[in-house]
Amino acid sequence: MSPVSTPLIQVFTPKFGPYPIAMECPHCNAYIVTHTVKTPGTLPWIIMGVCFVFGCWSICCMPFCVDSFLDVEHFCPACKKHLGKFVRISK
Repeated sequence: MSPVSTPLIQVFTPKFGPYPIAMECPHCNAYIVTHTVKTPGTLPWIIMGVCFVFGCWSICCMPFCVDSFLDVEHFCPACKKHLGKFVRISK
């Protein structure tokens, strides 16, 4: 009796960055360009804390307005499912 062979299934997970990417949605199988939403992550909170400690209270909230400090979430524009997240600083 020969052993049963199991098929190998390879799943492609793209590397999400700060910009929209073209990919096939794993939920609806549509070929899409991701819709991105910027959300505050760890980095703006750290910068705000440093500004507060050093007495720069007037600019404490500024890191939440700078796009290059924010995390980026990727969504499918067709089915609206969350596809991934780009994190500036991991926890």
